[in-house]
Amino acid sequence: MGKSIIFLAASLLTVLIFAAQYVGAENEAAASLSDKDVLKVLMGNLDVKLSDSAHCEGVGIDEHDQTIGDYLSGFWSFHTARQGNNWIEVATNEESPGHQRARVMIYREHGEENWGWGVSFVIDNEQTVDRTSFVCLGAG
Repeated sequence: MGKSIIFLAASLLTVLIFAAQYVGAENEAAASLSDKDVLKVLMGNLDVKLSDSAHCEGVGIDEHDQTIGDYLSGFWSFHTARQGNNWIEVATNEESPGHQRARVMIYREHGEENWGWGVSFVIDNEQTVDRTSFVCLGAG
């Protein structure tokens, strides 16, 4: 009986160790989402309609902008100007277990131009975007 309990305890401990490693690997995968990963999944979702996204209807630099791609490319086109400072900021924060909220902002500073526009969206651990989670952000 004593050997059975020891064997059972050792087996349970082994299962718990493997489970902890698996959970740790999942959390590490979410935490290791690189800027490149975020930008890549964003590019795969540029066809999301502005009208289907929070705070996005009627935004953009052109009245014909209809998608997240139209919206972002309009502001990104200002980066072709060679004067001033232009940059992109990418950040992620845990939204819920297994999900990150990504934020991609396009910034420009030149003289009186001082603005930042972008989006946030939710990505799961498999780098799948929740297409209903897009929110347009910005001011300037």
